[in-house]
Amino acid sequence: MRVRNWASEGIVLLTPATKWQNGRYAIAYHHFIAEEPFKKWLKSRKTAIEPIFDLFSKVLGTKNNHKQLPIQQLDKVQSFLCLGVLAVQISMIINNVFGLPFRQISNLLTAFS
Repeated sequence: MRVRNWASEGIVLLTPATKWQNGRYAIAYHHFIAEEPFKKWLKSRKTAIEPIFDLFSKVLGTKNNHKQLPIQQLDKVQSFLCLGVLAVQISMIINNVFGLPFRQISNLLTAFS
């Protein structure tokens, strides 16, 4: 119901919900994402968050075996993701201003030094 209420307000967050299969809310959500245009959007979805996590780990200089997020719980993770995305976007803008490659990590690191 919450997802439908958000959709009626023009806010849609689509995930494949592959692990969320059982229960009436899961079934309702899977019916929801089977509708058009959501089905089309989900099919055309590309990997988005994994490259961001990769950039975070490189910008932070993490070289050991690590989890995607160093902290747990939604309220803490939201802040980490927002700040991380903001930092990477700022560094990409700086790279663009100086005509440097967007994803070249050494250039991203110079934006933070």
